[in-house]
Amino acid sequence: MKLSIIIISYNTKDVLRDCLVSIYASQPQMSFEIIVVDNHSTDGSVEMIQTEFPQIKLIANGDNRLFAIANNQGAAIATGQYLLLLNSDTLVSRGNLEKMINYFDTLPQDVICLGPKMLNPDGSLQSQGFPLPSRLERFCLCFKIHKIFPFAERFLPIFGLPDKKLRAKQVGWVSGACV
Repeated sequence: MKLSIIIISYNTKDVLRDCLVSIYASQPQMSFEIIVVDNHSTDGSVEMIQTEFPQIKLIANGDNRLFAIANNQGAAIATGQYLLLLNSDTLVSRGNLEKMINYFDTLPQDVICLGPKMLNPDGSLQSQGFPLPSRLERFCLCFKIHKIFPFAERFLPIFGLPDKKLRAKQVGWVSGACV
């Protein structure tokens, strides 16, 4: 198995269905499995998965184990060489799973995660990773200087002015929506 996709759900039945449909519609050209960990949804998410997607591995928790614990539950039963932690409200475009895996295969062994470029529904940039904050940026964040002087955001990269050249780069952290 090449890829294990782990999705955490908590009362996200409709967007979860859209996410799952998008994964299958993207027609991945590799072996993959989908693991959904449901954190005690009451909106029919579990029943929807059991009925519409019986091939999916489902962990139905009796209580809300929260995001990190639920991801660890999924990882514990994953059989893929790679793990993809994917939010239930994301949509996967055709070919993007292969692009991520193929690119990851070219990286040095000390690289532990990859955060892809993510787009909003209108096509605007949502995330491309975030730099490690400098001391000045940490100070400004801690004391909320940007709230007092909004113009300060223009001078502090931590506030995420988009990089015009979307390229691979080392960042301090990536969005947890797709890791």
